Amino acid sequence: MAQFQAYIHGSRGPTSRLGTKESGIYTVTRSWEGQVSVTLTYNRVEDCDMVSICAGPHGSSGGCVFYGKIADLAKGDKGLLELAARRALEKETANG
Repeated sequence: MAQFQAYIHGSRGPTSRLGTKESGIYTVTRSWEGQVSVTLTYNRVEDCDMVSICAGPHGSSGGCVFYGKIADLAKGDKGLLELAARRALEKETANG
């Protein structure tokens, strides 16, 4: 049974793909200037869906913008702002 669904719509019309808890699902969307990849996986230990969102130059995996529980990301901008603040603090602490 599908745990994940990817849906895209482009010049050739819509299409979709399914992913299971075992397979997960991975998508990449590219432009001439860069790309964004999204990976959805199921975490059996915590019994939740996880998401990894990465962005970078075209043809590169780039940096991870967000990694965590989908439920945390679904909280909206607050979750992303907290992640950015935490990363800034970690960098500041590492640099002394």
